[in-house]
Amino acid sequence: MKRPTLAGLSILFFALACSLGNSAVETPTPDIDLLSTAVSETLTAMPTPEGEAPEASTPTVVAPQATSTEIPEAQGFLPAGVMAWMPGGGVTIYDPQGQYVVDYALPDLTFPGPSFIHYAGPFEAGATDGPLVYFSLEGGEALKVLDGGNSSVFTAAPGLIAMVGAPAQPVIAYSLFVVPQIGYDTSSELYVGTLDAPPVDPILTITNEEGYALYPLSVEAVDGQPVGVWYTTQLWGIGNVAFAPQRGLYYFDIASGEVEIYLPATESNDMGEFSYSPAGFSSDRSWVAYTMHGPNVAPYSMFWQPVEDPDQVKSVMPGINYDIGAGFGVFSPNNQYLAWDTANSGTQLGMVTYYLQINSTDGVSGSFSLFPTAGSLLAPDLVFAWPVGWLDNEVLLLEGQLADGSTHVMHFGPVSSVVSLDGSGEAIEAEPFVPGKFLGFVYP
Repeated sequence: MKRPTLAGLSILFFALACSLGNSAVETPTPDIDLLSTAVSETLTAMPTPEGEAPEASTPTVVAPQATSTEIPEAQGFLPAGVMAWMPGGGVTIYDPQGQYVVDYALPDLTFPGPSFIHYAGPFEAGATDGPLVYFSLEGGEALKVLDGGNSSVFTAAPGLIAMVGAPAQPVIAYSLFVVPQIGYDTSSELYVGTLDAPPVDPILTITNEEGYALYPLSVEAVDGQPVGVWYTTQLWGIGNVAFAPQRGLYYFDIASGEVEIYLPATESNDMGEFSYSPAGFSSDRSWVAYTMHGPNVAPYSMFWQPVEDPDQVKSVMPGINYDIGAGFGVFSPNNQYLAWDTANSGTQLGMVTYYLQINSTDGVSGSFSLFPTAGSLLAPDLVFAWPVGWLDNEVLLLEGQLADGSTHVMHFGPVSSVVSLDGSGEAIEAEPFVPGKFLGFVYP
């Protein structure tokens, strides 16, 4: 795969720097301990299993190429509903208009977050049963299935790191942390299977001396069977961070057993060493957003590019030094827009200010939009918020905490009115869409 040179990226970085379209007075958010819930599903250290770790396998690494099975085009695949969770309750599904559809009693859902639950089939209006795959610590660490009102163990999952499912299909990929046999290196395993055929052996095992573990981002499936898994590596077992530390973007082709590298973890040239941190991945796997760390590159700048055409990389450099970085990137279903958060330390130790940013992926139209997620332009009652997905090509969903302490999925759009060529935009307010924490989408 051709990659742009780092020198070229540096030129692009300055050439595409955009001015602030909408600025506002900073309103610091609460302590970062509260904000860490946004990445808790990716950074929570689970109880680890007893015993020895398996011998690390070495995957075959090849240049990116077409996979052996043709993948249907997923662009424009819109959700049929939104899953949300309320403390002390179960999982509720709402339709795209925010109307209640159905409740699922799920008292043993341990970590309510998108990385720990998947609706493993097509969703139809009026559906009253699963299948829901979810993680639970109750009775032992396991992935369970709620189907027809009955819950059963799908597979043991000691040291679960994260899980991802193919939209509207009974296909699951997940990774496990494994206690290393010797020393303190991080050992992790990647699994993939279906509801009818739970995985027995990992498809990939790595050991990393810097503490990075396998983290699945997307699983590709055709007719209910897995074809490949997109993954990154993520620093394991830390907390109180604004954005999950990730490195590299990879694709494991199940038919060939080969790993294709789309973003390297690190890369060096005469300018120095650079690392690539994925910040967002489009639902059709055609676009990736990332931050870079290295000489003369601001880690709070956002880069994005087509996965198969890295020479088309675009970038935005904010006009303020956001010293904590950037993340939570989500692409609209048609990949026209990218929304993400940046973060800046406040005037008090442990205080953080999050900012919502939206840009057209063409890097030209849309210019640059900026909204502090605490009060002001975004919504007066918001304390903090981060983008979680798109309801359609114009409506962005955020998860936010209101001043009264409640958590809501927020509705923000149409973004075409916010993101304009000259950066002027409109002051559209985010409004509560459904109550509770965002768990993910269901698909037809």
